[in-house]
Amino acid sequence: MKKINFAKKLGIIGSFICIIYQVLPFDLVFSLLINSIGIIFVILAIYYLSIEYKDPGIFKKALGFGIMNISAKGIILKMSVGLIEKYKNFLKFKGSTFHLSKEFVTIFLLTYLVLVISSYLWQSIFFKLSKYTNQNCFKIGGFFYFLGIALLIIPLLMFTFLSKFLILGSWILILIGFYKLQNSSIHI
Repeated sequence: MKKINFAKKLGIIGSFICIIYQVLPFDLVFSLLINSIGIIFVILAIYYLSIEYKDPGIFKKALGFGIMNISAKGIILKMSVGLIEKYKNFLKFKGSTFHLSKEFVTIFLLTYLVLVISSYLWQSIFFKLSKYTNQNCFKIGGFFYFLGIALLIIPLLMFTFLSKFLILGSWILILIGFYKLQNSSIHI
């Protein structure tokens, strides 16, 4: 029971940090750092829950998610900074043309694919936690996160906002799931 209470605290803190990351506008580098810290807290909470429920597969998937997610977001950050610099140079020299290289687009699409795969892992983790804890918030939150990441590929402003709201909603539901954790802790 101590592990569940500790997991609950870590999960609440991590989820709250991830909500802050979604809501407040931060510098690109600082936002990646904030998001990484929140994800690490949630992964630690999942570690303690995996011990309590005797399912090390949950933690292994969480580690895979963390590595893939943080790495992909780091690559996107580096690409965004490079793109911003390229665009600034384009504005200075109006006679040149602005285009994205095939390598840039390929790396971006592969990175996006890694994000989608990692979000699918995240969804499966919270689906299992939902079964173990009897908290539907986990299952719905994991699905919203996956759907939010998947919608990011559609380059329309409406889908970007919808994606942002789905991801924010997923973190809120995950926070609620961790908050209710103690009351419904059951072993399967």
